[in-house]
Amino acid sequence: MHSPKLTSKLIFSILVILNLFALAGSACRSMEEKDPRLTPTPTGAASGIKTEESVPASATPTLIAEVMGAKIADLGGMELVFWHAWDGKQASVGIQAVVDEFNAQNDWDITVNVVGHEGYLALEDAMDAAVQSDDLPDVVVGFGNTLMSWYGAEVVADLTPYLENEMVGLSDQVQADFFPEAFQSVRMTDGTMVGVPLQQTAMVLFYNRTWAQELGFESLPSHSQALKEQACAAAKAGHGNDEPGNQGTGGLALDPSPSHAMAWVFAYGGDVFDEEKGEYDFTTQPVVDAADFWKTLGEEECAFEMEGYLYPETFSENVFSRRRALFAVGSTSILVDHPEMFEGNNPEMDEWAPMPFLGEDGSSAVNIYITSLAVIDSTPAKKLASWLFVKDLLYPEKQAAWVMYSDTYPVRRRAVSKLERYQAENPAWALGWDLLEVGKSEPTAPSWRIVRWAVGDAFAGILQGSSGDVQDILEDLNDLSEELVGLEN
Repeated sequence: MHSPKLTSKLIFSILVILNLFALAGSACRSMEEKDPRLTPTPTGAASGIKTEESVPASATPTLIAEVMGAKIADLGGMELVFWHAWDGKQASVGIQAVVDEFNAQNDWDITVNVVGHEGYLALEDAMDAAVQSDDLPDVVVGFGNTLMSWYGAEVVADLTPYLENEMVGLSDQVQADFFPEAFQSVRMTDGTMVGVPLQQTAMVLFYNRTWAQELGFESLPSHSQALKEQACAAAKAGHGNDEPGNQGTGGLALDPSPSHAMAWVFAYGGDVFDEEKGEYDFTTQPVVDAADFWKTLGEEECAFEMEGYLYPETFSENVFSRRRALFAVGSTSILVDHPEMFEGNNPEMDEWAPMPFLGEDGSSAVNIYITSLAVIDSTPAKKLASWLFVKDLLYPEKQAAWVMYSDTYPVRRRAVSKLERYQAENPAWALGWDLLEVGKSEPTAPSWRIVRWAVGDAFAGILQGSSGDVQDILEDLNDLSEELVGLEN
């Protein structure tokens, strides 16, 4: 028997499918109108290019036969292959629906065929095999550092010329609507755009408001020392709890993962990669301060290690229930997976709230993950057709439709205005929106794929009280990262 939540989710999905054509199709007739300078060819091949900039009424329509080295007439009937990483998930239904809408309504008679993979690692493995066999897709999703690695291997195209093109690009006004960090995640130091952002999620702190108030704390902490005070008070209370599994818990649940460590580094105002030098540096003062804070929490038993609690399917059992933590780290996807914990309308259930990571001076940050779209480097016609499909997914209406399936967050602010009903039906999802304004993403250098695991090991050692000063551990991490970069190159 389906659970009530699963059933409601399925019903909601059906309703979205039925309404998607009307919602997404309206994008073609709203503020983002076609450019009349691109008119149908005599053969009937479609040619409208959607833009968000209105064209003056006095503009004289002109036949444009070629864009970015590709003839518009050659796009008619073209088939593309799009690889994604959401196979077997609710999002796979959504991406198929969005693609079906594009196939039915695009003006160029382009057909996109969707191929799903079970996760990003499976997708990356498939891409590696495709590079060897020369059987690549036309469009693929991935994180920034992965796309940059593929660009270095001459697999994906530089989208800068398309992004900035007068006819098919995105205006400065439109680009300003994107979260700055979203574009930054796919922009190389020389300005090359290896993709365009599609969606974002964030790693945030979750805070048990109900328990905190019982401990005498009326409001969320505003800086790291206040957070520590509350965590230590909760840990002390947790240590006296005789319920099995609660001994040694109660304060801040820490997972010694690179994602968690970087969230604290960002909150303290630091970073670990110098883009101009192309080097990692884990010995700057903000990184040292964040590591010292992490170590102090462990030494004073105000934090405890809990591996695996980051995943939505185990988060409720491991953290929310039995008050095993006052603070815990997790993805914003938990806001949708466990909305009952955040609505505050159940007197028998603790109320939790999402909040950012905090630095000493009240600075704050969340660690955001941005999934982007890349175009495979192929013929001019294939690349143009792929770009037109990619651009279609960036319209606010399409972003809004995609959110309804993926439970992620859009990368464009205007998309939220299309989600009023969704926000009303998913108030917990809305709680995470404002936190994205302090979002920062991990390094996009290709080497980060391997260096980040060394970061996780180092911070795990710091939390577990490894011998050696924090400064020494971070200096060793610098040396190791240099070696790993050498191996990557």
